[in-house]
Amino acid sequence: MTSWKKPTDEMIDKALASVKKETDRQYFFSRLKNPLWIQPLKDRRYFQSPPGVKHLPDGSIQFPFWPEFSYLVRVFDSEPEKVLGILEQLPNTDNPRILKEIIDVVLKADSPEVIHRFANKIMAFVDNAWVNIWMGHDNIIELLKKPYLFEKPLEGFASSLLSKVVEFRPDPQSEDKQIWRRESQDVMTLLEPVPRFSRWEYQEILNNGVWPLAEKEPYQVALILIENVANMIPLTMHQEDIDKGKDEDISEAWCQRLDAADHDYEDSMATLVRTLTFACGKVYEKSSESVSDLDMVLRNQRWKVFKRLRQHLYALYPNEQTKPWIRELILKHGDYARWEHHYEFQR
Repeated sequence: MTSWKKPTDEMIDKALASVKKETDRQYFFSRLKNPLWIQPLKDRRYFQSPPGVKHLPDGSIQFPFWPEFSYLVRVFDSEPEKVLGILEQLPNTDNPRILKEIIDVVLKADSPEVIHRFANKIMAFVDNAWVNIWMGHDNIIELLKKPYLFEKPLEGFASSLLSKVVEFRPDPQSEDKQIWRRESQDVMTLLEPVPRFSRWEYQEILNNGVWPLAEKEPYQVALILIENVANMIPLTMHQEDIDKGKDEDISEAWCQRLDAADHDYEDSMATLVRTLTFACGKVYEKSSESVSDLDMVLRNQRWKVFKRLRQHLYALYPNEQTKPWIRELILKHGDYARWEHHYEFQR
């Protein structure tokens, strides 16, 4: 174990007096390793002002590096609680670089209590407008894979985190498209809601983070995904179409198969529905006591994709519980004269 020398006030003041320039600060804090400098630096207010996003005159933006943070990361193993205490008291920042570095430290601590302490900063990171730039999806996947995520004291945070990660936002061009639709009478003008991540990052999060979580907590995950799919579908539609009161969601266009095997380049909406399908399947396989409740939740949803999902599950798991549900769907179906029926109903 390294034996560190306690710095004197004179030594500290002399060193800090020589690092007024940005380049000097970066050099100094990139070399400093002594954890006994934490408290003196804190007393001198060196850990209170993380830099925010800089908006330059030419319209570009910068995400400034914070030299002091590199020192805190370096001494974390020696003084974890002191470092966590400093990071916990940091003021809010819109700088995704700083937020990501905080999450890196939280993940290194690997404790449900620490994650709970930093819940607000984690949510701020997920909600940051520039999270994509810093490959934040890797941190989110690591968080979702924590085996204790749905345990005390993290249950509420876990639900909020998962919902925030998978949710869709309105089509950025929705206003222009609605004007065009009114002026041109083009009823085929479709809205395209988007997740907060790129299509590839979103798929990575769901495949590598949410699917493992659904293996462990299928019912809780399924409920959260049902709510988010139900919220997503109206974002694909114009208000006048929603007001018609029908269940048509055009899901057969953007998600032809709920259990598609080849989904490397699929639409993000289909990725979410396919993940919901997986979670519901795990409820049938691992939480049989929750199947009836899950079925009731699906029945209470307005959109066609949820009926397709029920039909998919019934076909996949025919048993004494699902047979009456299958019989009900077959006998109540009122459109056998159609030339085509969707895949799940055929099954």
